[in-house]
Amino acid sequence: MIIDSNDDRPRKRVGEEPSVAEAVSNGEGETVEKPKRTRAKKQESTPVSAPPWKLLGWSLGGVVALLLFLWIGSRIDEFLATEPRFALAPPVEAGEPSPNLQITGMKRADRDEVLKIFAPDLGKSIYLVPLAERRERLTKIDWVRDASVLRIWPNRIQVHLTERVPVASIHLPPTPRDSELGQAFHLALIDNEGTILTPYGTSRPPAPVVTGVSPEVPIEERKVRVQRVVKLMREAGIYRERIALVDASDPNNLKLYQLFMQREIVLFLGHEKFFVRLENYFTNIDKLPQNSNIPGFDLQSETQIVSLSPVAKAKTASQEERPE
Repeated sequence: MIIDSNDDRPRKRVGEEPSVAEAVSNGEGETVEKPKRTRAKKQESTPVSAPPWKLLGWSLGGVVALLLFLWIGSRIDEFLATEPRFALAPPVEAGEPSPNLQITGMKRADRDEVLKIFAPDLGKSIYLVPLAERRERLTKIDWVRDASVLRIWPNRIQVHLTERVPVASIHLPPTPRDSELGQAFHLALIDNEGTILTPYGTSRPPAPVVTGVSPEVPIEERKVRVQRVVKLMREAGIYRERIALVDASDPNNLKLYQLFMQREIVLFLGHEKFFVRLENYFTNIDKLPQNSNIPGFDLQSETQIVSLSPVAKAKTASQEERPE
């Protein structure tokens, strides 16, 4: 390699930082310095705030729009509340329902009680009818399990009632009226949710008569006891008609009262396999001991029928007084 001693250009040494300018050829043998590229500093932009008069204008515009919206709403509300075309027509005759009050699903509920709830709405706009409050009052009527109340524009109210279904009868302490009629108990009905109902008309009360579900028992406990009786009646099959009186005071051990050799006995059924246990009893009834001191039988065993002792009968009778 030939080194020109007259060349006094600076040479880059090992480990030396590159110079800011680099020599480049311009094509004519001369060298020019190439400037080193540097990153341009990003200019920081400062937000420009809106003038105060614009902010004031926007605020006033919002207030005006809100007031206009409220005014339009009040005018619409007044129109719906006072327009005669939206009024619920009064009945043609006193004591009759409004021709524009449509009620469906009502069979056992008191008709007068239902009409009384909507009496304040007659002649007024259906827009003013408080639907939720009317529905709540309907559900408090005896026999009404659920209700729906709808506005049908322009001037009708539609009501649909879902009534309760009784699954058993209960005997309560007699009222003064019952005593006057010579009745030893007050007949009531009960549905599968434990709700006690007033008998309707002269229809035959549903079987069986259930004890242990009086009004003093909390409704949640009544519900458990009644549903256990419903299970018994559902599983009883061909023996259903033979079930007349059930003690549900202990839902884990239902007690069935039956006539046996011209006297009443008690059968302990437990809480399951009712058909098997009833069939075991009725198919072997002729083989059972006829001792009058035996108060009943325990049917909870899968293989045998166990005779109850007189002590068990006395204990059962002391738990709850049964109706006549």
